[in-house]
Amino acid sequence: MVPGRVVQGAQLELRDVATNDVRKAETQAQGVHTFPNLSLGKYRLTVSKTGFQTQLFTDVVVEAAKTTDISANLKVGAITETVEVSGGSAPLVETTTNSIGTTIDMKQIEDLPIQSRDIGQLSQLIPGYSGGQTNIGGTWNGLPSIDQGNNIDGIVGSSSRMKFGGNSAPAVTPRLESIEEMTVQTEQLDMNQGFGQASMQINFVTRRGSNAFHGRVFEDFRNAALNANSWNNDALTAIDPSNPQTKNPVKLNDFGGSIGGPIRKNKDFIFGSIEMWRERVPFSVVADVPTMDLRNGQGFSAVPSNIFDPLTSHTCVAKVDVSSCNSIYIRDPFPGNAIPQSRMSPIGKKILSYFPVPKYSGQVNNYIADTGGVYRYDQPIVRWDHVFDDFNRLNVLTSYQWGQEFRNSTGIPGQGASGNIWTRRQPISISANYTHFSHLYIFDVRMSFSRFSQTFPNVDKNGELTAQALGINGITRANSSPFNSPPRVTLDQYSN
Repeated sequence: MVPGRVVQGAQLELRDVATNDVRKAETQAQGVHTFPNLSLGKYRLTVSKTGFQTQLFTDVVVEAAKTTDISANLKVGAITETVEVSGGSAPLVETTTNSIGTTIDMKQIEDLPIQSRDIGQLSQLIPGYSGGQTNIGGTWNGLPSIDQGNNIDGIVGSSSRMKFGGNSAPAVTPRLESIEEMTVQTEQLDMNQGFGQASMQINFVTRRGSNAFHGRVFEDFRNAALNANSWNNDALTAIDPSNPQTKNPVKLNDFGGSIGGPIRKNKDFIFGSIEMWRERVPFSVVADVPTMDLRNGQGFSAVPSNIFDPLTSHTCVAKVDVSSCNSIYIRDPFPGNAIPQSRMSPIGKKILSYFPVPKYSGQVNNYIADTGGVYRYDQPIVRWDHVFDDFNRLNVLTSYQWGQEFRNSTGIPGQGASGNIWTRRQPISISANYTHFSHLYIFDVRMSFSRFSQTFPNVDKNGELTAQALGINGITRANSSPFNSPPRVTLDQYSN
């Protein structure tokens, strides 16, 4: 514009510094023009008009879920004269929309030691948040959890529209290496941002390739050898020096990297990242295992109760079997309170073979195992951007996570282990965004597919412990069960 007047027909050229993508337009009758659907990043804006000096803005920064307003003051002069404006000319106060939000500065975040590299948890630092250290059960500005939403590259990131537990976290948790920017909007969302389903929105924008290759690698290594002992352990050692408390074991490796660049300069760009998590968490389990003298059926003489033969059931006769019959039927005890080997079930013997030898005396709490937990996660993310021409753009994003956890809650080693044995978690998300520009309209199509699957086999599904291995035949496995595991055997009231 000219001071006091608007300039119609000024030529605009907006150039993406990273990809050299150029958009051209001219100002309308009111002296304004809007460039919609821009990828975030740094741009160069050139404003020219015959009879006026050309004005060049070199540091135009575009952020997610935010409108960047640029005011150009054209001065009379030759078009070959150029006035360069640098240092950022976008206003600090948002004047285009009344939405309230905060943009997380990724440049500062990259220098912080973020545990698990999950940047979604940083949304809890936004004013108005109340809750715990995870966003489960947390809320922003008192809004209910079902009023929370999220998107990745402008597409809903949740795997389910059932929002009873809140939807501030996507199906595939975004990682530091793959995200260019995160914006948290807490009030006054328009339909384009909340999709009519949320009043609080977390927006993630993934990194993209550029005309130059860039990459990074990282390793988060933690080990007890690098840690000081805890204050509590030091205090216990000071109280009882004869029983020093050692450092709590820690073994964790979180490593990976990212790379992005051109497939064809100015046309095709690729970006990919991967994170791999390996962790071992020690913990002990106290269990009850059968003593050796009970396994052969001969050690019940020390038990202060009779072991009855189920094949001797007969009608109770008062004054003959017992002094007074409390039931119609009664059984005879095994002679000597010992079970003959011929009467022991081969299936029962096979089950007993999976129990370890007791480590301590007694019939209960006689086995302690340091089972620990084993955690493994792999998460690759790939984004492809393609420029057809000056009017057509396409980007496709694929993100996936393969997670496996092992927690033996019984302490029984080997095939007899039980608990969260090799729990598997496999979320996946695929999205595509196609945009066509013209002087009259914008055609924008966004599609996505997300799925979150998780299995709790509670046994090692790759193991050899099956019903047939125990000698149990004739069992029909349900079609809904993917595992050929044996039926569960539970011994209750064992300690009684």
